[in-house]
Amino acid sequence: MQSPTLLLVDDEPNILSSLRRLLRNEGYKLHLANSGEEALETLKHEQIDLVVSDGRMPGMSGTELLKRIKSLYPDTLRIILSGYTDVGELAKAINEGEAYRYILKPWNDEELKLTFRIALAHHRLTLENRDLYRRIEEQNRELKDLNAHLEEAVEAKTHELILRNKVLTLAQEILDHLPLPVVGLDASGTIVQANRCAIDQLGGPLCVGDNMSRFLPEDVQEAVEDVIAHRKPSRIVLTGCHKVTCSLLGGGCNGEARGATFTFEPLHPGVEP
Repeated sequence: MQSPTLLLVDDEPNILSSLRRLLRNEGYKLHLANSGEEALETLKHEQIDLVVSDGRMPGMSGTELLKRIKSLYPDTLRIILSGYTDVGELAKAINEGEAYRYILKPWNDEELKLTFRIALAHHRLTLENRDLYRRIEEQNRELKDLNAHLEEAVEAKTHELILRNKVLTLAQEILDHLPLPVVGLDASGTIVQANRCAIDQLGGPLCVGDNMSRFLPEDVQEAVEDVIAHRKPSRIVLTGCHKVTCSLLGGGCNGEARGATFTFEPLHPGVEP
């Protein structure tokens, strides 16, 4: 962690020398200024954590300096160090400059060092808590945005699923109105679709999820397997009194076959299978 930086301001050089000797082993980075104007110039170029200023100085007073610092550098901690006990000045320094503490000269060395340590520790925690609160607020805003987008995505996905369900329902109704048995198989030969005519005419309990081996003649099974395995567009098989047309689903000559459909058409009278 970076060492705290202090700016000591007093028009008396011996006071600044005394403070520098007192604080030289405290681990602080120290800057000195002989006036309020010089202090403000230092603040333009240095990141200062704590300003310790004499209360009464020629030109700009300590109270006025702290007031200016409060306006320009609100994150810089401010302490007044003065040999005067004017209650009005004390109130003005605290109210206008928002001084963290008003310390009287002559000071007690150990009490002064302890005051600086406590002030800097408290100030550091205040800034850290503020930054943490800002990060939490930012994360909450991001979370709110994510939730809004998630709700939109869920709504869109729900709409898509409803639409797909309607399409599937309509597709099934269309299949059920066809006068021919139509059955769809996946690439493994499992039934994934069957219209009402197929269920009524092919005999046996034809159910989605069954394998084609349960109800198809062997020659039809071989035709379906041939279409899927070799990605043939279609193949016709005459079996019994039906003409069975097997058609490939997807794949073509280069793609992966997704399955096949087949239809049963009755042969015209007099046509030999």
